[in-house]
Amino acid sequence: MQQNNQVKRKESIASLYLLKALCAIGVVACHTPFLEGLSLEYTQYLRTFASIVVPVFFMITGYFLYNTDRDVFLKKTWATIKKVGLLILVLNFIFYWFAPITCSIFDKPVIWFRWILMGQPIYFTHLWYLTALFEALVCMYVCMYVCMYVFKKRGTKVLLLFSLLYIIRILYGPYRELLFGHEESLMNANFVTTALPCISFGFIVKEYKTRLLKFNYWGYLYWAFLILSFLTKFVLSKFESLIGIIAPPWLTIGMIFSAFMWAISHKNIGNGTAWEYMGRHLSGSIYYFHYLILFLYLKYLPTYFDYPDWGFVYVTISSIIVAYIIKRVQDKIGFNIF
Repeated sequence: MQQNNQVKRKESIASLYLLKALCAIGVVACHTPFLEGLSLEYTQYLRTFASIVVPVFFMITGYFLYNTDRDVFLKKTWATIKKVGLLILVLNFIFYWFAPITCSIFDKPVIWFRWILMGQPIYFTHLWYLTALFEALVCMYVCMYVCMYVFKKRGTKVLLLFSLLYIIRILYGPYRELLFGHEESLMNANFVTTALPCISFGFIVKEYKTRLLKFNYWGYLYWAFLILSFLTKFVLSKFESLIGIIAPPWLTIGMIFSAFMWAISHKNIGNGTAWEYMGRHLSGSIYYFHYLILFLYLKYLPTYFDYPDWGFVYVTISSIIVAYIIKRVQDKIGFNIF
């Protein structure tokens, strides 16, 4: 047992937990206001950062699921599927009491289509992440099982193909207005175009990590992509240039990949800090419950607290406190759900 714990410590990457913590705070920032007077420019630049946080979450999942022994990978994936399935049931039960379904879901098949096939929940839409994660993991499990036990292959090429599904996200998202004359759809948040390709990509990064780490400038590359992304948004807002529409999605992919690789190449950054603790133990609960806290603040917070200007601060601090309390309670009872 001692040896196993030592192996786990050696394989732990503090920087990925740091990245998870930053992404959890980033998700809160996407859903809450801050300094309303600056909202126009703030929202523009925030979306640049926001576009990478959920894909990074999915990539980290794929990275940690990876194992050279595919049987071990299948066991880890199946265990994760069961945990995520329980989370979906528990969280939807909790949130139902705050936002009950008011329409007849049996009269609207599109709701079932969104929920079952696309990973869109019926209410509290941020939970699409869990539904999409569940469906993507089931898809990966089945495909890898077939590859291993039917075709006697490792399945890496299948995951490479899955990672290309992200292109559909681009076509149906940022390029949708250019190609079809419609705004980007929320339906783009699903397991097919986001969860499955990003989890697969995280898995592939781990597979080829040794080769990828021969490049030593991932941090610089991330800043280059970020600056270029800001510039293209500026060009789009000022001149409505075609390049301002075409370039951002590919720059976003560059930011996601380079940020992820930077974290892997500096694995001890954040080691032993509060950020690592937050990413390792609290980031999930921050994501799951921040929307409920936001909902309660909007409903009950007195106006003199100036939520439009300080909502991000209120919800972030409250989410961290709630996540910490949940962690301590789970430790005390010896049963971890969140």
